Amino acid sequence: MIRSVILAALCSLPAALPAQTLTRGTCLTSWSGLTEVAARFDMEVTAGSVGLSGGACVATRIRSTTDVEGQDWEADRIAWSGDGLDALPGGLPAQIDIRGQGVRTTLRLGSGQALQFARPHHSSQTRVDLHFAIAHDPVERRVVLTTPSVPPEGENAVILAAIVEDVNLSDATTAAFSAGSFRLTSLVAEIRGNGLFGSFVLPALANDLLADSPRPAEEMQALQANWRGLIDALPGTMLGIESRAAAAAIIDAMPSPDGTLTLSFADDQGLGPARFLPLATADEVAPGDVAATLDGMRIDLGWVPAPGG
Repeated sequence: MIRSVILAALCSLPAALPAQTLTRGTCLTSWSGLTEVAARFDMEVTAGSVGLSGGACVATRIRSTTDVEGQDWEADRIAWSGDGLDALPGGLPAQIDIRGQGVRTTLRLGSGQALQFARPHHSSQTRVDLHFAIAHDPVERRVVLTTPSVPPEGENAVILAAIVEDVNLSDATTAAFSAGSFRLTSLVAEIRGNGLFGSFVLPALANDLLADSPRPAEEMQALQANWRGLIDALPGTMLGIESRAAAAAIIDAMPSPDGTLTLSFADDQGLGPARFLPLATADEVAPGDVAATLDGMRIDLGWVPAPGG
C-alpha cells in the first residue's frame, strides 16, 4: 500500500527537475546551511568530514547535541543531493534527497530521574538507516515527503509518504507565514522497530512528560490510562475497531513497544495550527474536545508486535 501512496504523492508534483551539478564547494555551503537550520531548533551539528562522493554530498561521523537531555543523536554517514541547494539556509530547495546511515541516539551520564527511567530501554546500538526525499512547490504551496527506498524486512525502518499544503518555504519570511497556515492533508507511514521506540522516542518523552515527577514509572502508568481514555472517546467513524485495538496494544506495550506500526489518514481540512488553535488556547482539554477537533477525519492504525514483544 505504501508504495502506491508514494507514487500518488509524487504524481501531485510538477515534473522532476534535473539534479543540480554538485561541487565540493556546493557541499560545504549546503552543509553549513543544514547545520544553520538545525541550530534554529537548538541542535549543534558537527561532522568529522564533508565532501563530494559518487555525485552526492557526504558528511561522516555526524554528532548532534542540544541543551535538552534525551535528544542527542549521531550518524555514521549522511548523503544529500538535489536541486536548488543554494536556497539553504533561508529556504527549502526545490528538491532534496537525504540518506542517513547508522543513525542512533545517545544518553548522557548523570541524566535526571526521568531519563534514568528511560535508560534500561535505550541502547546506542539500536540504529536505523533513513532515506527521505522532499519536493517543494512554492507556486502550489505544497511540500511532498517520501521514502524512495524501503529497507529490507527485519531491519528498523521509517517509511513515510506525506503531503503538506498551504506551505511556502522559499525564504525565511514566507516560511514564517506558513508556520501558521500549513496543513498535513495526507500521511501514510510504516515504522518497523526493534528497540526503536525505547531508544529514539522514550528519552524525549520522558524528558518532556516525566521530568517533574518523583516517580516516573507511576506517572507513565497514569499517562497510559489517560491515553486509553482518549482512544475510547474517539468515535468509531474516526477510529475503527481494528485501529482502536492496535492503539490499545501499543499503549499497553509502553514504555518500549516493539513491532510494526502502520498509520494512514487523508483529510482535506488537514492537521495544522489553525485546526488545533481551540485546544491550544483552552484552559483544560477533555478527550471529547480532541474528538470534536478531529471530527470528519478517518485514521487507520495497524500494529504487529515483534516476536516475544
